[in-house]
Amino acid sequence: MNRASHCLTSALMIVFCAALVPASALADGKLSLYLSRMEPTGVDAQRFSRASWGGGIEAVLPWYAAYNLVALTSGLELSNMLSQSTNVYDPILRETLEQRTNQSYGRFFVGGRVGPHGPGFVRPHAGANLAFVWYGISTDIDIPNPADPNQPITKNLDSNFDAAFGYDVNAGVDLNIANAFPVEVGMRFVKSFNVPQPLGQGAVSVSPSYLQTYLAIGVGFDFLHRQSNKGAQPRVSPED
Repeated sequence: MNRASHCLTSALMIVFCAALVPASALADGKLSLYLSRMEPTGVDAQRFSRASWGGGIEAVLPWYAAYNLVALTSGLELSNMLSQSTNVYDPILRETLEQRTNQSYGRFFVGGRVGPHGPGFVRPHAGANLAFVWYGISTDIDIPNPADPNQPITKNLDSNFDAAFGYDVNAGVDLNIANAFPVEVGMRFVKSFNVPQPLGQGAVSVSPSYLQTYLAIGVGFDFLHRQSNKGAQPRVSPED
């Protein structure tokens, strides 16, 4: 299964989870985009693995019956563990070709968090998630195109994808600006089981655990609901 199908399947699962939550809970929930930094944990991990940057999308759906103190979380994230280009000389073509290698780490997670999720400015929380994790590495090479020198022919030399399961525990704080645009900072301890090693030649060693810090900017479902109601108000025509 390629990376695009992984992302599409995970996105559909997020939508499915949101559809199961009552509309009253969605009113106090949010949808956020976040930037993340993954640091391998442990002495051996830091020696053989490297830190990486990534990002993702997360939905927070409070449980109305629990007075918005418990919420369902679901999200999708992707980190770039390796991105490098090397020049390779081809004796047949007698030209130098560009070879690119990209390695990625992705997670689809579902879980929950405890903390205030209703109106208010400062909203701390703590939680945990179960995750489906995938690792991938792909190497491509650009071959000169005689018909169009500006559009080289890209050929895939090797691709390898593996999957695993894992979890994370997390804590953070949400600054709910105007009860509409929440800004969240937090940390996650991310753990995977049966991590595949090695992924391929030139791959970065994958650590079983990472410490992730993130910064998220989102929009509240209540704000979106109010805006949609404003747009749906009927116009009153003047009487003749």
